[in-house]
Amino acid sequence: MQMTGRTTSFLSTSLYIYIILCGFQNVIHLPVLNEKLQLSELWFIVILSYLGFHWKTFKPVFTELILNKYLLIYGLLILLYLSTILISCCIHFSVDGMLDFIGKVYLVSLQFIFILGFFVYRNSKAQLSIIPAFIHLGMILSLIGLLGWLFSILGIENRTTEIFFEYPYFGNTHRLRAFCPTPSFYISIVSISIACALFEFLFKSKNKTLGYQALFMSLVALLCFSKSYLFIFLICLLFVLFKLKASFKLLGAFCLLILIVQLAATHFIFIPISQMDRTNILKGPFASGELIYKSSDYAIAASSYYQLKKSAWKLFKEFPYWGIGPANFNQQIDLLKEKGYFPDHVPSYDPHATLLGSLAETGLFGFFSLFILGIFYLYAFTGEKNNIDAQVFLLLTLLFVFFAEGLSMDVLNFRHYWIVGSMIIWQRAANSTN
Repeated sequence: MQMTGRTTSFLSTSLYIYIILCGFQNVIHLPVLNEKLQLSELWFIVILSYLGFHWKTFKPVFTELILNKYLLIYGLLILLYLSTILISCCIHFSVDGMLDFIGKVYLVSLQFIFILGFFVYRNSKAQLSIIPAFIHLGMILSLIGLLGWLFSILGIENRTTEIFFEYPYFGNTHRLRAFCPTPSFYISIVSISIACALFEFLFKSKNKTLGYQALFMSLVALLCFSKSYLFIFLICLLFVLFKLKASFKLLGAFCLLILIVQLAATHFIFIPISQMDRTNILKGPFASGELIYKSSDYAIAASSYYQLKKSAWKLFKEFPYWGIGPANFNQQIDLLKEKGYFPDHVPSYDPHATLLGSLAETGLFGFFSLFILGIFYLYAFTGEKNNIDAQVFLLLTLLFVFFAEGLSMDVLNFRHYWIVGSMIIWQRAANSTN
């Protein structure tokens, strides 16, 4: 396949720009669409238009993708997943549900465009700047977030920082988020950036500047005051241990330990009795008001995450096969409030759990299609066997964080995770042709 330097350069630059724009997801606010249409989506239209205009040039690559057995199986699983969402949406139709389905189609299309890009660069012996792009994105967000946080501390309110009242353990808190929807969303992006910087610093260029950048991004991320910061700590620990050739049993033990601590900190609030008597923490938006345990010294309260999971399970039992319909969770929470099954003081959040949210919104059929996709991602690493190099380790680490975050967040709407998924799928698809 012959491609001009201009063709590959434009595609490479376009994907780089898209990754940078993934950090600006709280810029455009529209009626009906709300925050679903952002700068990244507008740029995606530019990429699609370019590919359409140069269809004859890229046609051989599309043909190669279609003939790749591994990608064909993945495509069929993706179609199964999208079909379950569409059927559930038709059964419990809503405008938000249809927008959610269209959003998933867009994210799947995005992923295959990135896979297309990987194949183009492999064939033309050019390099994709995807890892540097994530590093640059993390640095940009860190600089913007830190500056905005300092302004907020000085009394200048701005969109880059949220002020939370009665935030567990910290009281009234300024939480950094840059131009991301939430601090947790910010953490999920910067975690990838830090992992990429450590990968380059420890195993590739060994440029000390990249090490300092990873440290800077990690320190700034502390200002999010998010439990997900534990995954940044885990990423740093895993890369150091892998560099020291530690056993995978030890690495797995640390992964399990951090996951348990993060889940406990997310779903339960540990409160000294003296603090509970002085504050309204049980009536705040992060606590469900339910006490799990109480002694003379401290109490354990259920968080809003815990309550959301209880509600998701309740909705699943009521609608077991096709669920309540995509994007209908908030509406159902409002109905549960009217019936007294959900605390009024807690906002009607999204499910905040990928698997349980899938059970509630798309039922067993949607859950199993999503579960099979997760297994397929794990299967992508079976071909590596015992030959796990630094790049494979990077992808494995990011996949673990992706799965772990999915226990407490709706990660399937995160564009950056779909891009990481494209890296994983492409690596196995490329190896299957060798």
